[in-house]
Amino acid sequence: MALVVISGCTVNISLTANPAGEIGQSIPTQSFETPSDLTSLHLTGRLVYLSGSQQGGTATISIESLDFATGATTTIFQTAPPDYLYAASVSPDKKKLVFSYSTNGNFPALYLLPVDGLSSPQRLFAPAGRFDQYTEPVWSPDGKYIYFVHTNFDATAQKPNQPFPINEIQRLDFPSGSPEVVAANAYWPRLSLDGTRLIYVSQNPQNNRDQLTLADPNGGHPARIQLSGPDVPTVIDAPLLLPDEETILFSAPTPQPPASMNWLDRLLGLQNVSAHTVPSEWWSVPLTGGKVTQLTHIEATSLYGSISPDRTWLASFSGNGLFLMHPDGTGLAMVVDDVGGISGTVEWIP
Repeated sequence: MALVVISGCTVNISLTANPAGEIGQSIPTQSFETPSDLTSLHLTGRLVYLSGSQQGGTATISIESLDFATGATTTIFQTAPPDYLYAASVSPDKKKLVFSYSTNGNFPALYLLPVDGLSSPQRLFAPAGRFDQYTEPVWSPDGKYIYFVHTNFDATAQKPNQPFPINEIQRLDFPSGSPEVVAANAYWPRLSLDGTRLIYVSQNPQNNRDQLTLADPNGGHPARIQLSGPDVPTVIDAPLLLPDEETILFSAPTPQPPASMNWLDRLLGLQNVSAHTVPSEWWSVPLTGGKVTQLTHIEATSLYGSISPDRTWLASFSGNGLFLMHPDGTGLAMVVDDVGGISGTVEWIP
């Protein structure tokens, strides 16, 4: 969802995702395998992810790298309070990181850092104003663009029928271009593996419901993905296109029956709202739209996924840790069991 930045496992069990139940029906929570030795998984590449810790009432956020070949974890960068990290993405050449970084209590801006962490972060461009923040950065597969979400919190800039705060997806022609708007009322941009399609979440201003949208890389020809079925989510996060180029994966809470409102609530015009940081699941839907399928029953917050280089696994960030699964939701395995309960991102690089 739009970011407003003021942003115990069992073992030796291999599970297949349970079929989705009716709304309100209790479904057992899935368990995870927990490998005693990461090298036993015979995976390649590295996971670059965010992790948090708290000492003495102050929080620090770090960018970590987990090497599957050795099982070793190294710290690329770590904040000093009150600075904070929100999301990070590795360039296609595996040499640079772009991340959303808040310093000295300011709204987050975008910064660049070498993946080896041997120099200091450098701000990518100056924010448009003091009410502007920049989050959710991702590189295009060819490395020519950085996509991100620009949010403006200036109430005086609000327009009629415009959700507030104002969110839009922008992209930067890297390294020397200026930000340009790709999509309005939108967030969570991701590119297809071949870079020819852009998937993102847009918001319907009439009912504030999230909707998946597919567009050209420059934002042209946007098309809403129609979702159907008994359990269509109203809150959608972190979509990505799977390697089959026919399926969209996304995170969303399990829909619940609407809570009843008393006569006073109705008189005052109050409405039921959905929280964005509630336990969620991975879902899928065909690229052409249709019935949504709930892939997991894990009740995890802050889900964000990245496809493995061999395209057979998904690495998933969650507030409970980093885990792996196949794109159909099977084979759950926890590989990092503590990230400090923060929201963050993960990227699987060769």
